[in-house]
Amino acid sequence: MVSLTRRATVAIDRAERPLFGAVLLGAFFGVIGQNTVGMIGPFLSAEFSIDATILGTLNAFTFASMALGSIILGWVAGRAGLRQSLRWGVGFIVVGSLIGAAGDGMTAFALSRIVTGIGLGGLSTNSVATLTALVSATARGSAVSLLNVAAGGLGNVAAFLFGLGIVGVFAAPEQAGGHGWRVILIAIAVLGVIVWLTYRAIPDVTKGAAPAGAPAQASADSGALRPPLVRAAASYFVTAGCTLTVLTFLPTLLASSGGVSSSESLLLAAIVQVGGLVGACFSLLFAANGGVKRYVIGAGTLCVGVCLAIVLQGHHIAVLMTSALLFQLAGVFAVTLYWRWFPMLFSSSERPRGMGIIIGSGSLGAVGLTWAGGVLLDRGGPALLFGGIGCAYLILLVCVSFVPERPSFDRH
Repeated sequence: MVSLTRRATVAIDRAERPLFGAVLLGAFFGVIGQNTVGMIGPFLSAEFSIDATILGTLNAFTFASMALGSIILGWVAGRAGLRQSLRWGVGFIVVGSLIGAAGDGMTAFALSRIVTGIGLGGLSTNSVATLTALVSATARGSAVSLLNVAAGGLGNVAAFLFGLGIVGVFAAPEQAGGHGWRVILIAIAVLGVIVWLTYRAIPDVTKGAAPAGAPAQASADSGALRPPLVRAAASYFVTAGCTLTVLTFLPTLLASSGGVSSSESLLLAAIVQVGGLVGACFSLLFAANGGVKRYVIGAGTLCVGVCLAIVLQGHHIAVLMTSALLFQLAGVFAVTLYWRWFPMLFSSSERPRGMGIIIGSGSLGAVGLTWAGGVLLDRGGPALLFGGIGCAYLILLVCVSFVPERPSFDRH
């Protein structure tokens, strides 16, 4: 076992791979927990006769409490260490899943999403913090990008396959008295216990620990100019919020399009999420060439075109699936590039605060846009929903155009 100082300055070696794997598994689990409403949305709609507005509100509860969880469990990390904070986060998700499985009605499920969201917020923030403590500064961007590929790319695909697999093993909800979705929640809780146990591989590193020389670096960077936070945060607000909105409502959209059962909608949604995986992988290739802004603008333009296609021809399920796949490809592609681009706009002393604001804007985007998406879907169907998303991406194209390509303190 190498020392903390060395762990902060060298790349992960073979002995540290179990630790790295534990962080990735936790992030992977977090994505499954985050997609719970999307996975079981069609089943909840069928059993409780709820509309898309209610589903959007449930997801808004999740992401609002994620912001709270980032604060609470960030404080825990500073006091008790990252490992304890990660375990607390997983514990909240397990408890929240069990509340939802045991509850009867939307009130219990709303409480379930609030508790789960607190855990998800801490898990997301502290997984990144833990990972950055394991790798050298030169490898940090690639490591965080790989984390996003594993979680945001593979995780989104696996989340729906996970739900489909559980439903398939324990019989479809339509054939099991409408309670198959509860089994999905129980399975998430069991998976959480496994993740909780794997965190024993993570050393008890405090969030405030810094490698040698960090104070001097912070002092040297203290006079650096801040990037245009508002524009960067607005860009992340739109991209994260719209991507999560589509994730939330996609199974419901597919199930309501006709000819597709609730169980089959999970399989189709998983196929669509392959686009996100491809986008995350592509981002690693394009980011290596530098100059990521033009790629983000290209992805945003593609999203606008996809939304227009759905507005015009979204009543055809083939068009809806193809367009949604391209949308997820472009959205996850952009988000992964953000994780390489935006942190580099800050000096080391400003990076935690700046990225905290940007990540928080993504949670706010998920809160506001998933709720608004539910309202639009109920009132105008897929055409109005994606029309609104397309307008949001037009705003993104304006905002991201004014975000600097590289930090102002690094220009000559």
